[in-house]
Amino acid sequence: MAGWYRSNMDTGKVPLFKLKLMEPTKDKSYTIPISKSWIGKNLLLAAAAGITIYFLINKHPGYKWVCKEMFTEDKEILSYPPDLTTGQKTALKLGKSYNYLSYVRDHTPDTAVILLPSAEAFFPAGKKSGFISEPYNKLWALRFLYPRKLVVPYEKGRTSYLHKITHIALVNGQAPELLPVQLDFPYTDTIIQMNRSVK
Repeated sequence: MAGWYRSNMDTGKVPLFKLKLMEPTKDKSYTIPISKSWIGKNLLLAAAAGITIYFLINKHPGYKWVCKEMFTEDKEILSYPPDLTTGQKTALKLGKSYNYLSYVRDHTPDTAVILLPSAEAFFPAGKKSGFISEPYNKLWALRFLYPRKLVVPYEKGRTSYLHKITHIALVNGQAPELLPVQLDFPYTDTIIQMNRSVK
């Protein structure tokens, strides 16, 4: 024990039996000095933050959508019966857009390359459309159609998948601009399989 004690003393370490518990010290209270300049600076910062938030919510389309549409929709979803599945809740929220993309998903294989119609086909000018949100948007539609590949009309000449299209989506009686064949049957919202690639 003595040798252990000396070796630790040489290194400057205190042996365990020499340690004493230190009494906790009481923290001194600290107060923030409040002055007129401090109040003025904080009021100025609060006003600047309020103006920034106001313009973001009312002028920026993204924030405007989040605050005035998404929150309202989410509030509506909370009122749905709790026993509904996620798919049923999404169908109630997105309506025809979700039902159509679900139909496309259920009638195409996972390896399909699908040509989506343009925004003008989903929402024809001067006509009422049952679709909502952005079913023509490639990223938006992929949420429901993945792992299928999607091609949109504006990608002509910019994607190699254009020549690998296996299915073409048709909506509102309008075919995509890139449709290589004329259809001789009436259709509204459907999906057709191609027998040859788009040229």
